[in-house]
Amino acid sequence: MAASLKAGVAFACLVALSAQSAQTTSPAQPAPAASEDSVASPAPAVSPSSRVGRYGTADGKQQFILDRSGEDAKVQFEGSSEVLVLKSQPAPMGERWLKLDTGDVLLRVTTWGGLTLFTPDNRHGIPVDRMGDAPPLSLPVYTLEDLHAHAVTIEAQIGMQLGRFTPLSVDWAALPDTAEARATLHDALDNVGAAIQRFVAEAVEPEDVIDGLRSVAILVGPRPGVAMDGGRFVVVIAPEEGLEGRFSSAALAAYLKSEL
Repeated sequence: MAASLKAGVAFACLVALSAQSAQTTSPAQPAPAASEDSVASPAPAVSPSSRVGRYGTADGKQQFILDRSGEDAKVQFEGSSEVLVLKSQPAPMGERWLKLDTGDVLLRVTTWGGLTLFTPDNRHGIPVDRMGDAPPLSLPVYTLEDLHAHAVTIEAQIGMQLGRFTPLSVDWAALPDTAEARATLHDALDNVGAAIQRFVAEAVEPEDVIDGLRSVAILVGPRPGVAMDGGRFVVVIAPEEGLEGRFSSAALAAYLKSEL
């Protein structure tokens, strides 16, 4: 497990766990379906900054949008809804590494701006070329009703993966009433569901995984964190930090692998 994932985890989880107990995701009445008005307005067709672009390998098998317009770079691969936050670190020869929150290098940036993509199937790297401009990456807009409905959906998905009902709770009372906080929670729910799916699929002995994971809780804290509390998988989000306020699905899956 990468140090970047565990740094600050204990503090964040202790703060969140000491708060009021999380409420269950299932409301007293059935959660209303997501409203059509909750869909974000379309982003501009062309990025106003050359620091946002669409990239791809020569064979076209890997394509993604890379957004370097903010403090941290963000990337979204074609066919995936997950937006990944990348941290820039110095590399040899004046180059830069763009790393995932797992600690793995995803991209290398040369001194002249060239990009090399690193994947699990090719750790030696694949050159990528800019294919054109792209809209900046941002989270959609959701209502609280959207979130209740989505939490119920993710809870059902987790139950299907584990083969039994697995309660998912969310600390609704601690969630700030802002669009950014709601978008962060929605994204975190997706990542938790994807992490459990990935972990179960890769587990050597799935029965042990199912027995060790009895419930899931998403709490709110000053910084993102993750912990196992008995059989409860606790994920802490920092909603006001936006995309940086939650862990990726890969990081969550890696944590589960290290603990179960």
